Amino acid sequence: MLSCIFPCPTHSPHAPPSSQCQQLDAELLTQLQRHRALLNTCLEALTTYSQVTCHYPEHYYEENRSHAWSMALRTVCEVETPRREE
Repeated sequence: MLSCIFPCPTHSPHAPPSSQCQQLDAELLTQLQRHRALLNTCLEALTTYSQVTCHYPEHYYEENRSHAWSMALRTVCEVETPRREE
């Protein structure tokens, strides 16, 4: 059995029962594992996409919609936004 990630304060009169802490801890660990699995799936999909698109002709990138969005985003990020003086 895993120990609690976040120790539950047992000396407080308003402390939740330790069984509730263990249940919440188990739920948190489950969600973190799901999140990690989802991220791995996304990275695998991006890797596969990258491996496939590297075989496309050079002009594909210039005509591709995602390339256009990427270039627009890069342009926006390069523009310095004026900072408000307080």
